[in-house]
Amino acid sequence: MKFRNALGAFMALAGAVLAVRGVLLPWHGKEAGRDFRLEYLFHDGRLSRLGQFDSLLYLMVAGGVLAVLAVKNKSRWLAVMGGSLVVVATVWWIWRDAESMGGSTVKAYADRMPYGVKETLLGGAVLLGGGILMPESEGKSKSAMSGYIFGFLPWIVYALVAGKDPKSSALVGLVAAAGTVFIGRRKGNAWDEMVIESSAVVFFGAMTWIVHKSPDSPLITYSPALVDAWLGATALASIVVLRPFTLALARKIAPVSVHDTAAFFRTNTVITFVWALSFAAAGGVLALAIRSGSQTAQYIVFVKVASFAVPAIFSSRYPKIAAKR
Repeated sequence: MKFRNALGAFMALAGAVLAVRGVLLPWHGKEAGRDFRLEYLFHDGRLSRLGQFDSLLYLMVAGGVLAVLAVKNKSRWLAVMGGSLVVVATVWWIWRDAESMGGSTVKAYADRMPYGVKETLLGGAVLLGGGILMPESEGKSKSAMSGYIFGFLPWIVYALVAGKDPKSSALVGLVAAAGTVFIGRRKGNAWDEMVIESSAVVFFGAMTWIVHKSPDSPLITYSPALVDAWLGATALASIVVLRPFTLALARKIAPVSVHDTAAFFRTNTVITFVWALSFAAAGGVLALAIRSGSQTAQYIVFVKVASFAVPAIFSSRYPKIAAKR
């Protein structure tokens, strides 16, 4: 078992390195993968360059971060998700790039595939294989940490792929949400442990319907803000019904003796409220930016990262502060 875990961890990290290194190498002529927008995966037209936060590089870095977290927490599912993200994105690129080159077939493209694309695809496959090889951790705290990341995965995936094609973006979000719910139930997670995942299915299902039925709806324009507003409403609703969404995950870490205490419930209510407040603030800030036309890819990324990072840090520190009172 130790050898299997060590080999799986090594493969996951090696695959992550290959995936990130590959996107720094040529993907189209002499152009490196990092020089192309994420949105190119989802809309028609020739390649459009961008050097910063809207780059394909950050998609591969996200896969690498999942690999590191998988090794740290001995989580098979995080590694599998990281590998799947890299492989699917790269295969999608191959199809879109072949399509942009005058109807060239994928097979013809594969015969002259740039080295960078090959290395990233290999890295994703190795990362995915490492995840499959790794045994799932049985540690409670590790399981809870993985559960937090797993729950927000559909929203993270949507944030990465959201571009000029709302139909594809919404569909990817819906598939990711349905996949996390399916995997969670297969792992034996109760429904109260999957509030965020279940909410994602409803949201992306509604968005998929809207973009197909009303492609000119203002809701589509405001979708970056709408995502955070919906998450904030979900977190707040879980408090109103006396089932803070952090409660079930916290029970995986805390001793059984405190599960039904008022202090434990109060602590998780405060933590959930901070998540709700953070998402609501992010939604408001993004809505104002979109209305004024001042939003940029960098600005949206910064707000999104902050809306997750601030409550995540608070969630890790507040229980210790509350316990001392």
